[in-house]
Amino acid sequence: MQEQVFNPLGMKASTFRSEGLAEDSRHLPAGYIRTSANDLAQFAIAMLNGRFREITTPRIEVPNELEPAQYGYGLFIETYHGVPTWWHAGDMPGFTAMLRILPTRHEALIVLANKQGVRPDPILDALLQVPAQPPISQPAIAMSAAEMQSYVGRYVNRFPIEIFVRDGRLWIKRPGGEFALEKIGEHRFTTDPKRAFRPAELEIYPDYVNMWVWAFAR
Repeated sequence: MQEQVFNPLGMKASTFRSEGLAEDSRHLPAGYIRTSANDLAQFAIAMLNGRFREITTPRIEVPNELEPAQYGYGLFIETYHGVPTWWHAGDMPGFTAMLRILPTRHEALIVLANKQGVRPDPILDALLQVPAQPPISQPAIAMSAAEMQSYVGRYVNRFPIEIFVRDGRLWIKRPGGEFALEKIGEHRFTTDPKRAFRPAELEIYPDYVNMWVWAFAR
């Protein structure tokens, strides 16, 4: 990375070294690059100018996105409000990050925040001049006590999550807090009662939870 990306693009603030960061070594194998908005902009400009295009070659379908998407080598490939985009986002306790590259518009959007749970999509909508989307009319599906109990358990992947019943409702506990779950389809649930945030949707099966692109085993 230093020889092929950071140095050629002048990304002097980018490094894999974790000195000075909060200790969270469980994520080091996933990359854990420390960077700046300016450096990330240099990477986005290089992508817009035709560099590193092999990472945007679709490798696999991502079936649980609300809009059809594919995954390349590290970036999602999808059409967002009619605009082709390459992107990746993520958050964990202490930060949120998102990179959206819009190749047909020769634009990119970078959001870096020192807070978990920031929702960058409204910023992207403003850039694209997309009108605010009304909440999806998607009523919750009633669940029996027995059905809710069947989902209860501890599920593990990159971090543990727990599904439990409290006060007659189904809940999920994961990094960032506890959230009530509403059933919205076969195996489909959401933690967003307003139906306005796509990553709030997840799927629950007998032996695993499919949350975005990760399967959490029971």
